[in-house]
Parts: sequence; structure tokens; C-alpha cells
Amino acid sequence: MPPTSDGSTIAPVGGAARTRAVALGCWLFACLLLLAAGGKTVYPTWFYESLTRRAGLSDAASRVVGPGVVGVETLLAGLLLIPAMRGLALAALVAMTAAFLAYTGFVASGDDPRPCGCFGAASLSSLLGVPPERLPAWEIARNAVLFALSVLLLVAHRRTTRRARTVHATA
Repeated sequence: MPPTSDGSTIAPVGGAARTRAVALGCWLFACLLLLAAGGKTVYPTWFYESLTRRAGLSDAASRVVGPGVVGVETLLAGLLLIPAMRGLALAALVAMTAAFLAYTGFVASGDDPRPCGCFGAASLSSLLGVPPERLPAWEIARNAVLFALSVLLLVAHRRTTRRARTVHATA
């Protein structure tokens, strides 16, 4: 590796560095998913009200969808931590964050500016004191960032695994 103008060297992002970055990203997303699932489990009222009042689901449908989302988040968090399952888990994460982004966009079109309950009562918007009229924009922005990060993780993982397969095939 050639040194930079100050004499230091910069390791290329690829191979082991990229693999570590993907693993760290998977761990962070797994923690975030478990935080969200835990928030919905401990404070289910916020998410339940979001499903019934903002999304217009019936009580019966909300009682199925709510625990279903918690289960999927928990399962996906576990899959992200298993290196052999990362490709599938990251593809599912991209789909899930896209669905969450679509959901927040859908409910933002309504005139009821309440928190979505995605993290139970422990939402960052509540802690930061985001005014109710700005909640939809906050939630859309947060989910857009999470979606973009999940796509970046998937792309990085695929480049790493493609490179690893090429190395093994030529060895």
C-alpha cells in the first residue's frame, strides 16, 4: 500500500475490512430491531393504536399484526447475527425497512399526528420533544435513513461474498 502525503497508509475497504463493517452493521440493526420489538412488547398500546387509528385496521387484525411484527423483528435480529444467514437476512431487512417506510408514508397522509409506536413509548421523537405536527416528517426521514443503510449493508455484503467466491474459485 503506498503511503499518503503524511506518511500514513490507508487500508482499502474490501475483503476483511468490508466483512467487519457488514458484521458491525448487522449487529447494530439486530440491536435496533430488538429495541423496537421490546418497545412494542412492553408498551403495546402505542403500536396498537397506530395500527387501528392511523392505519385503519380492525381490532382483530391489529391483535394479529402487532405480535406478528414483533415476531418478525425478533427473528430477523437473530438471523442477522448468523453469518451463514446474512444474505437472506439482509434482503429481508431491506424488504422490512421498505415496508416500514411505506407504512409511515401511508399514515403520514392522514391528519392524526401521533407517534407510530414503532419503538413503543420509547421513541426518540418523544424524547427529543418533536412537535406533533412534525412527527410524520420525522418518522419518514428516520425510516428513509434506515432503508438506505439496509440497502448499503446488502450491497456491501454481496460484494464481499462475490469477492470471496471469486477468490475460492481461482485458488
